[in-house]
Amino acid sequence: NYIFCAKYGQRKVLDTMAVSVINRPLEVISVVPEPSSEILVTEKPIRIEFNEPLDRMSVDKSVNITSTRESEFHYYYDSEAYALIIDTEDRLLPTQDTINISLSSNLLDLAEHPLKSAQKLAFITGPAVYPGDANNDGIVDENDLVSLVRYWGDVGPQRTYPQPLIWAAQPARSWSDPKAGFADINGDGQVNGDDVCGIVANWGKMSGNVDFKSLYSSEAPEKILARTDQSILRDIYTAAVNCPDGGGYIVSILKSLLFDDRNNLPDEFMLYQNYPNPFNPETIIEYFLPEASQLNIAVYNIIGQKVYDLYDGFASEGFGSVTWRGIDNFGKPVASGIYFYRLEAENTAITKRMILIR
Repeated sequence: NYIFCAKYGQRKVLDTMAVSVINRPLEVISVVPEPSSEILVTEKPIRIEFNEPLDRMSVDKSVNITSTRESEFHYYYDSEAYALIIDTEDRLLPTQDTINISLSSNLLDLAEHPLKSAQKLAFITGPAVYPGDANNDGIVDENDLVSLVRYWGDVGPQRTYPQPLIWAAQPARSWSDPKAGFADINGDGQVNGDDVCGIVANWGKMSGNVDFKSLYSSEAPEKILARTDQSILRDIYTAAVNCPDGGGYIVSILKSLLFDDRNNLPDEFMLYQNYPNPFNPETIIEYFLPEASQLNIAVYNIIGQKVYDLYDGFASEGFGSVTWRGIDNFGKPVASGIYFYRLEAENTAITKRMILIR
């Protein structure tokens, strides 16, 4: 009830008073963390704040949450803060996922006025790195050394609070090549010898997401490592020897590669079978040059048309590799099927077959 009085508290008669009530439209005024940009899996819960209280009965009919990885989410309404809180049961957002939150115009304020405009919010989460699992297959073994040398020298964003020897999922941000980020074991933003001790410390450990299919590659990791630049193997060996745990089995592997297996290098140009094969979305092609020479490696389709130039230029003596990601020279994905890759160097030409399955 409102009582209107004139000055000095005296009521006036036969007067007219008008009261205007202006409704503020219901709006979203804050979203944390920032939508659309990549967020860490620990940046949670997601919080959506409004400019006024919500009608609780309208919330369940108006909020829809989905994710690329079909993760489970729950939410609740904080009436004191006028905010929706979105979270997961295990208190961590899913890794490398896209979370879509939609708020429909069925969302009402206490006066039953609808949300001013429907909202669609997208959140992209980064990966979580288990230090030592450099290829992200869920187990620390020889294949992680392969991943380490494959991305040797790559750089990317540093982790905020890295613990390089602790076997736990550590939140990170994606690198330009997402796979390379897992090889940055110590989280300093570069793949190099400083990452070796994480493999040594966590050798043989397994996470809860072992990818058993990836454990059986078409080629033994020791064979792949034998074709690695010897200077990289020396750096890894030196780092392993100086690790707090003494290097363990890694030192034995590298000793044999550095001091035994290198005595019998090929004496001719070699082009090795790609792996994996069949593949999707990418495959690695390795080669050996007995001498420095002009080198061309290209991909051709089944009728002999050139699809993609993998390498064209001068190359130094020794082992090398190139990666084909199933695209043509215009950057467009090619169709499933049989393709050929061809090495040309000096007076040598070698061709092999591979299969792409989409």
